[in-house]
Formats: sequence, C-alpha cells, structure tokens
Amino acid sequence: MRLKQQLLLVSMVLLVLPWGGYHMIQQLESALRDIQQENLRRALLLARSRITHSDQIRSILTGLNPQVSQVYAYRFTFAPITDGYADEWNAFYAKPVPLLPISDNGFSATYLAGFFRDRLYMFLQVKDSQVIYYEPYRSASPDSDRVSVELTAKLEQGNSKTRVIQFQPIAPGPISAVALPDTPNDISAYWQDTPAGYNVEFSIPWHWVTGGLALSVIDETADPLTSEPNQLTLGAPISGKPALNKIVRREPELERLLADYAMPTTRITLIDTEGWVIARSGRLGQERTTRLLGREFFTDFLGTVFRWWLLEDAPPIPGNDDPALDRSELMRGALAGVEQTLWFTSQDNHSALSSVALPVSMDEDIVGALRIDQQTNSFATLSSRTIVDVILVSFAIYLLVTLILLGFASFISYRIRRLNQSIKEIVSPDGQILGEFSASKSNDEIGDLSRNFKQMVAALNGYTHYLETFARKLSHEIKTPVAIVRSSLENLNQGELAENQQQYVERAKDGCSRLTAILNSMREATRLEDSIQHAEKEWFDLGEFLSSIAMAYQGMLTDFRFSCEAPECGERPFWGSPDLLAQMLDKLIENAKDFTPSRGKIGLTLTGPIDRADGRRGYELSVFNEGSLLPDTPGRDIFSSFVSLRNHDNDVHLGIGLVIVKLIALFHDGDVKAVNDRCLPGVCFTIWLPLAQNRPD
Repeated sequence: MRLKQQLLLVSMVLLVLPWGGYHMIQQLESALRDIQQENLRRALLLARSRITHSDQIRSILTGLNPQVSQVYAYRFTFAPITDGYADEWNAFYAKPVPLLPISDNGFSATYLAGFFRDRLYMFLQVKDSQVIYYEPYRSASPDSDRVSVELTAKLEQGNSKTRVIQFQPIAPGPISAVALPDTPNDISAYWQDTPAGYNVEFSIPWHWVTGGLALSVIDETADPLTSEPNQLTLGAPISGKPALNKIVRREPELERLLADYAMPTTRITLIDTEGWVIARSGRLGQERTTRLLGREFFTDFLGTVFRWWLLEDAPPIPGNDDPALDRSELMRGALAGVEQTLWFTSQDNHSALSSVALPVSMDEDIVGALRIDQQTNSFATLSSRTIVDVILVSFAIYLLVTLILLGFASFISYRIRRLNQSIKEIVSPDGQILGEFSASKSNDEIGDLSRNFKQMVAALNGYTHYLETFARKLSHEIKTPVAIVRSSLENLNQGELAENQQQYVERAKDGCSRLTAILNSMREATRLEDSIQHAEKEWFDLGEFLSSIAMAYQGMLTDFRFSCEAPECGERPFWGSPDLLAQMLDKLIENAKDFTPSRGKIGLTLTGPIDRADGRRGYELSVFNEGSLLPDTPGRDIFSSFVSLRNHDNDVHLGIGLVIVKLIALFHDGDVKAVNDRCLPGVCFTIWLPLAQNRPD
C-alpha cells in the first residue's frame, strides 16, 4: 500500500468527528423533545382541569351516554345547498354510515350528517330497484317509498318535545315535509333520483334534535297485500321501532375553551368514548424562519441523508381516513385510563409530531380523552443553524486534515521518489557507479538516509574501482616474482637432484606455469578491455558474417551436434565491429563446449530485425548449449569478474570470458542475458544488438 493510501486510511479516523457531533445532536434532540412533550403535558393538564371544573362543559360531557347510539354531525364551513347531490359532503372524506339491517336483497341506504351554525343537515343515499312515489288521488294511506324522521328537543326543567316528519314525494325535486303535531315551514328537503335509487337531502333547525333523532327509510312494494314493507333504521330498532340516536358534533363552547391552551403549531382535540371528535382547536404546522434558499435546501438534504443513514427509528405519522374520528392507539390507551406520550415522523422525515393524550374523568367515570399534538422539524436543532454548522465544521475539519495529510504524504513521497531516482541514475543495471551521489541537506530521517546512501555509494565506488584495477595491479606486481621463481627452478633443474627432490621441483614448475597462465589471462582481459574502448565500427552484413563464422565452428565442433540458423533472404546490415563480435562468439562457444556433453547440441541463431516492447529495433543473436542448468542463486551474476561455475581443477578459469561478452554487447549499445531451457535441458545466451538510429556516414 502506498504512503498516500496509508495516510488516507489513517485520516478516516477523523470521521469520528461528525459521528460524535451527530450523537451529541441526537442526545440534544432527545432532551429537547422530552422538554417539548413535558410542556405539552402541562398545557393539557391545565385544559383538562378547566374542562372538568366547568359546569357547562360537564353537562355536555355527561350528556354523552355511550349506551345510546350516536350520529356524528360534521361541521360545514359554509351553508350547503339542499339539492340532493353529494358535492358538499365529499369534502369531509368521511365514509357514509349504513342503515340497519344490512341485507343483500337490493334495498340498502347510507347516511351522512352535518351542521352549520344552528341547522342540521342530513344526506341519504338509498339503493332501491323500484321507487314508488306517493299518489294522493288513489289513497290517503302512506303506501309509497318514504323517509320518516322522529325529532326530540330538550326543553327547560328536563322536559322534551317530539316531532315526527315524513318525506313522501309525488315526484323528484323539492319536497315538503309533513310534521306532527304541527307542520312548521322551517324544513328544506330535496328528493333526487339516481340510477341505483334515490338521494334525500334535508335540513332542520338544530334545536329540534337536542334530545336525539330517530330515522327510518321505508320501501313500499307495488302490491301491499303480498308483503310487508322493507324498513331500514338509523341504529338497531328497539321493540320494532327506530331507536333514538344522540347527535354528536364539535361543540363551540368546548373549542373556545381549548383555544386558550393551544400554542402555535399545536392542536388540541377532545373525543368521546367512541372516538368522535367533539372539540378541536389549533392548527398543526411548522414554524418557519427566514433563511437563505441554499441553506434551506442544504438542511433538507441533510435531513434526507440522516433519514437513511443516522436517524433513529421512529414510527411514521399514522394516517386517518376520517378526520372526525380518532381511534388511534394513542387515544385508545388514554380512554383506558393511561397517560400516553408518543412522537412520530413524516414520510419525508422533514417533520415530526409530538403527541400527548390524557383521559378525562368525571365522577370516576372516563367520559373522553384529551389530546395535544405539535408538529415541528424532525431535528429540533436541524432547523436552526446549530446542526448545520456542526456538520459543516466537522466535515470541513475532516477535509482540511485529509488534504494536509495527503499534501504531506505527497511531499514525503516526492522526496522518497527523488532519492530513489538519484540512486537509479548513479547505478547502472550491471552495478556500475556512474557518478557522484548528491545528498540532501535536510535534517530529518530522509536527509540522514540520503547522506548514508552517499557514504555507501562512495565506499562502493572505491571498492568497485579497486576490483576493476585489481587484475592489472596483480599482473604487474606478480610478474617479476614469478619470473624469478621460474628462472630459479630452471637453474635448479640443471643440476643433479635426487628422485624425491626432482618430484618437488616438477610440482613447483607446474604451479609456476599455472601462475603464468593466470597472469596471461589477466593481461589478455586487460588488453581486450582497452581494445574494446578503441575499436572502430563499420557496416557489414550480419547474416553473411554469421554464416562464415559458423563454417569455422563446424570444423572445430566435431564432437558436438552443431547447428546454425540465420535468415536466408536479404541482407542484415549492422553497424558494429565484426572482430569484437567474433571474439564474443568465441567466448560463448568456448563456454558452451565446456558445459556440453559429448554429442550434445550447440546452436547458433540469428533473428531479426525485430521490434522490442521499448520501441527499439534490432537483432537477437543466441547461443544454445545442451547440458547443465544455471543455478537459481539470487544475487549471483555470471557476467561478473571472477565468477566461474566450472568444476575442473586442471584448467585455469577466472570467469573473464563472460565479462568480455558483456563488455562487447554494451559496446554495441546492446545487452546479454542467460536463461535456462528446461525442455532439453540447457542454457541459452541471447545478445540484443540494436540497429543504429541514424545511419552513420
């Protein structure tokens, strides 16, 4: 792993900053939410206390008898038109309530009730396959389809007054009602035919139904002698008569009382034991502060990211199909007598709803539940500048430190690469020291390493120079002592010696001969190195040169299977020294003879011109010999001086031959390599001879 990648990995630790900032904000959010819910609870306790201590309110709540069927009247914000159409009623998003009994005989009805100011409105949808209208000229008896409504009004001192009205039209359109015991003119009704049956919409004064309402829809068949008329009632009938139903609505007195405790962006709701809303005050909403569009967008973006990444799980805001009916888990718990505290989140996670619900008791009986809701931003601190600043600062610190670390890593990597490049520039691929190493002047560890490299390169340069001149110096220094020893042995051999003395003299003469051979090899190598430096190049045909020299090798390699492969078509012009190339091949062939068994294969091959991967063009000259393989010894270069793999004791080999091969290849701007061929097996020496880029004159 690179130094930059390592430091980048280390810089990931700084991500703990935004993570820690988030958890701090989350704890602050939780604390603020607890405070918010406690404030809501206190407001709700005050409202409940006032409700339970108000005689007028107590009379309203105690009048809600859960044992009596109820009809809920939705509140209109305008006076609806009594025309038999459901246009105004669709605004409530309420589900029509069916009349009883529910059967599959094709006759059914549903109703909705509403009020506006001091009037009650009802809308009936009746499915009837055959509508029979009243025909007054035929009979005075009620033998047609009709709607009967019984109204009970509360009077002073606990008295009540009952009215019965019937809607029995002779045709669709506005209809007049017949009321008993009197026939008032304060009733508006309309009968509208539909493809499935008919609709009836009527309105009456509210004070007529303060005691309750009973309603029935009667389907009169065409032949009254064959069957009794079908009857649907509002609620289950009692003793065969329609039951009296209590009208429940949102009470203005209660809503005015709750308005005193409704804070901004809050809503207080009072329900009865059936879940019907009898009072509601306030409005849910989010307090919005003036912010820049970019910051507001960024805040929303952070909220979306946190929703999927960091936000703790919270239940979504429950939906409510009927806004006038609240039978949520929260209110069910409150009606059971348990104080409830919950909070919810919206689907887009940009807002939250804190809710508190308390039971309302009178005379030790639970008569309803009181609920307060407040809608705010899902992050109490996200809506302010705090969370945005914390996140921005955390990530800014992370990015800044990461950039500093990457910059520092780049600077360190640059210095290390420069040190590495300096070492490569002064040391050739074959280990030669090409120049003086320039050390850094910095006082850190990399500067110390650079100065240590300079000392090491200087020491290696001196040692390399010593090795390069060792053969010349040794040959010069040992030449005179060897001559003295040789002349002394010759003089000693002229006299008469005993047999055992003659044996020692012969051994000394053999040793002296070997020393002389070593000196001759050193002098030959030195002369060859000097001759290489002063050799002249010329143009010649490399293919023809190889063919002619192969004929000479054919005659001297009779004990081996020698072959030569060279291109037959066209010339192979090459700029070089044919004499040096001949000496190079002599050394390689001589080396091949020493390592090839009798009748082994020795091959000479010329390939090219070919293009190498580095873009250079030239020839490949290969010498292959069958025999033992090169040892896999790391760090051992067979093209270095005094390196020999021969195991013979009689011949003198200083490893100079392959050194000369390498020098000649370098003289022609080429290179040489030796690889094992494990198929035959054997060793192949390949010399790369590049073509001259510019043709010399």
